Amino acid sequence: MATETIPPAPLALGPLQEDPKPNAVGVLPQILIAHSDPALLHQARESLETQLPCQVRTTTSGPAAFDRTLQGTFQFVMLDLHLRDLPGELLYDLISRTYPKVHPGTHTAPPVLWLGLPSDQLRHDALTREARTKALLMAPLNIQRLLDTAAALLPKKPIAPTPFTV
Repeated sequence: MATETIPPAPLALGPLQEDPKPNAVGVLPQILIAHSDPALLHQARESLETQLPCQVRTTTSGPAAFDRTLQGTFQFVMLDLHLRDLPGELLYDLISRTYPKVHPGTHTAPPVLWLGLPSDQLRHDALTREARTKALLMAPLNIQRLLDTAAALLPKKPIAPTPFTV
């Protein structure tokens, strides 16, 4: 009598997280987050991608964030006011000047959500003078406020694919 060995069942470590995929109608909107804290980047990316139909690109570097805006289109950007290598306001000024030139059919830079410290509340009026500023989110980051603000900026219908979508 032959015995058959049954392999053990794989360990269940929780549901598999797949990369967000384009849906049948179009591609998922892109969000760029540039912040000096990798833990905050991870938390924001996971929260946004699991709760909203979007793909999030993150970086801790201002120049890398600038390069990514040249390579792809974004629904909005979230920038740390206190990036280590390039102040957030200067980074957004660079993005605002170059974004429409490298993305045909786009006339302005994407809206911005500022990520700041409680001491930046005094700069609120100066930051919100820019028409593309949609919010100033203070540390510690309130995930529900982030999700509500992001949901308001995302399109209600999927975005049609373009050759510049990352």
